[in-house]
Amino acid sequence: MQDSSKENYWGLLESDKLLFGDRCPRGFTKLGLLGKGGIAVVWLCSENESKTKVAVKQFPRGSTQTAKVEVNIDSKLDSPHIAKLLKVQEDQKDTWLVYELGGIPLSKLLFVVKGESHNSERIYAVHHQHFYKALNTNT
Repeated sequence: MQDSSKENYWGLLESDKLLFGDRCPRGFTKLGLLGKGGIAVVWLCSENESKTKVAVKQFPRGSTQTAKVEVNIDSKLDSPHIAKLLKVQEDQKDTWLVYELGGIPLSKLLFVVKGESHNSERIYAVHHQHFYKALNTNT
């Protein structure tokens, strides 16, 4: 059982709450947390006017360059198997990437990260997937 005093707000740790806050992009309502990575979190959101559910990736201001790289990669993709980037919103604290809900996460198509312990340290290996290799040969 997890210590609820260490968790807060959609299951995020207190340190994550400080980084990502309770902010939401203009025109959307947060419904839940879909996932969390090392740089960003992905929220299940509803577009306020249409009530359409979308996945919204939140990059805090310090990660703006990473968001731009992801937008650049997404602009080169045209596959029914990958969630489409619908819009990009920026405000004073965050960059928000709004995706259609569904599809395969881009990270799963690009690489797999595997880790193992060695001498009490965690060592990671990044295995590039075929899609990653195809992108690099086409650029």
